[in-house]
Amino acid sequence: MHITVLDSQHAEQKSAGEVFGPQQPWLRADLAAASKATWKLAFFHKPPYEVHPTRSGKQVRDAFCPILEAGKVDLVFNGHDHGIARTYPIRNENMKRKPSEGIIYCMVGRSGTKAY
Repeated sequence: MHITVLDSQHAEQKSAGEVFGPQQPWLRADLAAASKATWKLAFFHKPPYEVHPTRSGKQVRDAFCPILEAGKVDLVFNGHDHGIARTYPIRNENMKRKPSEGIIYCMVGRSGTKAY
């Protein structure tokens, strides 16, 4: 198993500079080095596919999902949205039937009494 941890806090870290760009070549290299791993998992806070209709994960989705898909990641775990959910397998922003055809995104952001 290979586990990758990324930083998705772009809006919160504007004073630190651009967050997504520097991670992209690192992520490509990290996943390429793990090409023989049976399972590949990724963790980052903000989900690319949100569970609340007023939130948008487009920045995260555009920055990370094409690289995660090319690197054949199996599961992605996120928080941020206060809910528990998972997607069907997704590839190129389209739902797929089999887990082998895309990535399953698991939102595990439930805490306290706040829930969407």
